[in-house]
Amino acid sequence: MKNYYNVILILLLIIVTSQKLSGQYVTFGRAFSFGDAFISDKDVTHGFLLSLTGGLSITYADNEHYGFAADVVYATEGSNSKTAGVAGDIQNKIKLGYIRIPFKYIRFLGEYGDPIRPKIFVGPSFGYLVSAETNKENTKAEFNKFDMGLHIGVGANKIICDRIWLNTDITYTQGILDVTKQTQNNKEINLNGSVRLNISLLLGTNRK
Repeated sequence: MKNYYNVILILLLIIVTSQKLSGQYVTFGRAFSFGDAFISDKDVTHGFLLSLTGGLSITYADNEHYGFAADVVYATEGSNSKTAGVAGDIQNKIKLGYIRIPFKYIRFLGEYGDPIRPKIFVGPSFGYLVSAETNKENTKAEFNKFDMGLHIGVGANKIICDRIWLNTDITYTQGILDVTKQTQNNKEINLNGSVRLNISLLLGTNRK
């Protein structure tokens, strides 16, 4: 239950923040993404693992070319890998579920009023583990609860109609903390990573 309380507090913080910034250059709405997730390991062959996120997004930009954004999403991550064995390849599928909060520093191109505004962004990404499975078995105890990474991306915002924007971007995220707990049988550093296409529909509080 504690995890749900934390999520509710975060959502309330975003709502309160958006109300305080209302009338300035703020957009907020739903965010969704899909792509490929992996966990770094030099001794395996990586395969595709569908990674999905869904949640809320808010952007604040009181400058024509610079802004800040934050998302609160549920993200499916992990890895789909094969390891060479004596009797053949051994497949390992790890599915991790995180409450993830990425922050973005955004550089907008173009001018206010342009129908399409390209952008680039970078920032940290924080995750709190809520579930973990390895080959369909519960292995949450083997993974660290907290994760942190860095992400970078490029994309564009397209105005759909008055105060409504369609946001799309491609984001690469690289973890910087070991996702697995160190044991006698596990001495390696394993880092989360993902490449995703993000889509969000955002409502603006300012016509610019």
